[in-house]
Amino acid sequence: MSDKFNSHYLRDIDDTSTDRKPYQQQKWTRTIIKTKENVDLRQKFPPFVVPTAIYKIVHVNKYTSMEEMHLLINHVQECTQFTIDTESEKSNGQLALIQIQTIPPRLSLLVILIELQHLSSNNLPTYVKIKEFFSLVFRSGNKLYS
Repeated sequence: MSDKFNSHYLRDIDDTSTDRKPYQQQKWTRTIIKTKENVDLRQKFPPFVVPTAIYKIVHVNKYTSMEEMHLLINHVQECTQFTIDTESEKSNGQLALIQIQTIPPRLSLLVILIELQHLSSNNLPTYVKIKEFFSLVFRSGNKLYS
């Protein structure tokens, strides 16, 4: 990145506009400092990139095939370490997405995105496989990181 890079959102720290209240001016100054720090870091360091050859993203929803669930379960049976994260629906706070990354003994790893609002009904075979998947992830002896 060029040293001449000047982001359009950088503000002038010396701008002491009188139309801001003291707490707004304090926030203004903090934002300017953080923005400048971020620009400096972007110029100093390259972005962190994980090669796509070492991971695969798998979406689990009502369209996930039984074959894909079998492959997923076979992979998870070999793993004892996982990272887990969740996301909630902003409007109502309901759990919407569970993200699980497998940490297998050998590459490649899986990033599994379980879309909770789009799962199959609980009387279908894929639902049973999803329950089996979760029981394998949360079995005793596994290490879970969040």
